[in-house]
Amino acid sequence: MKTIILVIFILLANTAVAENAPSCPDRGADPMTFCLPGMTWDQNLKACVGMV
Repeated sequence: MKTIILVIFILLANTAVAENAPSCPDRGADPMTFCLPGMTWDQNLKACVGMV
């Protein structure tokens, strides 16, 4: 019985810690500025450009 309570407590504690962790490092970034791998967002052109 103690084992079951301990397991439930650990699961709940992990869930509480995970909710406070940031899910995405760029929370404020506009999703329209995300580019495919190997490309980067050019602020002047307002488009994805290939990295040379």
